Amino acid sequence: MRCDGAIRQSGSGQLSLWTIPISSKIQHPKTPNEEVDLRPLRFAQCVKLTSVNDFNFPTSEARTPRSLGPLLHYGDPESSSTFLSVSCDDEEQKQEPKGPWGDHVRISGFRVFGTTDDQQREGNAVGIRVRRCVDVEISNLEIHGFGGVGIEVENLFKDPSPRINDYSQVRIHENFIHHNQHPNIGGHAGGYGIETGHGGARAHIYRNVFDFNRHAIAAAWDTDGYNAEENLVLKGGGWHGGFFNNFTHIFDAHGSGCSWSGDLCGNAGEEFHYFRNSFQYSSDKAIHIRGKPSKDNGSDITENVFPPHGVLSFADS
Repeated sequence: MRCDGAIRQSGSGQLSLWTIPISSKIQHPKTPNEEVDLRPLRFAQCVKLTSVNDFNFPTSEARTPRSLGPLLHYGDPESSSTFLSVSCDDEEQKQEPKGPWGDHVRISGFRVFGTTDDQQREGNAVGIRVRRCVDVEISNLEIHGFGGVGIEVENLFKDPSPRINDYSQVRIHENFIHHNQHPNIGGHAGGYGIETGHGGARAHIYRNVFDFNRHAIAAAWDTDGYNAEENLVLKGGGWHGGFFNNFTHIFDAHGSGCSWSGDLCGNAGEEFHYFRNSFQYSSDKAIHIRGKPSKDNGSDITENVFPPHGVLSFADS
């Protein structure tokens, strides 16, 4: 399906330079005393949500090196909902409010703020969730303040027909992703900048800047992997708050588990590529693949810049 060459204009949303006051809750039309949570805000097919520097002469995006750009604010810290949803899941579309599939979406040129930049202990909110949709591009955003994940890319768990199966189908680039933090509490922790999730999902993650995320990039054990290229990881983040380890690694891939651990061994995706990334983070390891990728030579680490110590770690099985 094509977008008639008008993906930048037809059906696009354009934000001004100011904060956009989107209320997460409204009164129910039939029962005025009951509030309806509008989240997630769902994208239709071929929509571009962006900003412009001038509505009369929209020559460029409002987010530039000299301007922060407009802000979308998620809201309540106790909620675990998704803020912006790009979904191609028939089961999800049966729920209210219904919406069409969201292939060929572009999101660019503004700020997405969750709840707080402090360590979060309640909720696992997600900034942008891409579920089964292809040809999705997320760029030139500032994403911060989510206790779950800044950007989640996933197919369904045990998806019988996974749609995201190539790195080029979801492209995440030139974003500033920071202060997504949720330390270990009762055995659960979150705070991922970007995660490739279930059902063999993949993403191309390149030229982003990360700071103060628990994991800058993470992956579920049943993902196919990610291609991390030319990203810059600053010094902050990695706070885990565990009994044995206060800090944790910054680029992650979960293992499926084994007899002695639930995620530090077993299978770990299919393949992971790390090319020309620069790491200032030195509180723990830069990269930890906590299992064995299913593809031969499933981890490719080339021309990266690491701090003097704490570089890599791989599980044996």
